[in-house]
Amino acid sequence: MKLRTMNQESRNADFALEGDRKEKDVSNNPDSLDNYHSRLARDAVRDYMQKFRDLEWIPGELVNETRDGDNYVRSYRENGWPSNFDREAFLSTMAKWEDDEEARRRAEQPFEEAKTYENWIKHWDRRIERMEGTLKAFDKGGDIPENEEERDRVNYRKKIVDEIEARRERRLIFEEKLEKAKDERERLTRR
Repeated sequence: MKLRTMNQESRNADFALEGDRKEKDVSNNPDSLDNYHSRLARDAVRDYMQKFRDLEWIPGELVNETRDGDNYVRSYRENGWPSNFDREAFLSTMAKWEDDEEARRRAEQPFEEAKTYENWIKHWDRRIERMEGTLKAFDKGGDIPENEEERDRVNYRKKIVDEIEARRERRLIFEEKLEKAKDERERLTRR
């Protein structure tokens, strides 16, 4: 029996046949599996099993939607991988590690939150600056953009001024949130 290991992005996902596309497409369909080499299933499965044994590929679950490979490899090896694997000890080790990671993330959250709000404030500053530039150009006799529905100059100017004011109000909301995050960060660092 032959085997082809494929994925949607790069088509051939078999590391042994990586980049190994047939010289000439056999099928008129460029996505046809016939355009790729295959190999004996027993050889592919043997190689895949070896990748897991050597921990080049890491068996396990995703942790917070990512995999901390070094920690998994260390934990597998500490718990007898592959020949004398103690699954219960491994699961206990990983549960403790995941709890520690969650506690670390919770402790870092106020610091990350402050950075996020600082970035939002910069974002709103840039948007306000662009709108003020639009207003300045318009006040110097600039035209109303073609794609603008409002064709009356007075109403168009009012619309720009209102947008600038709305963006300043949004910025103030982020400034308030930033101050709260900084206070929380300060409180946590005093402990």
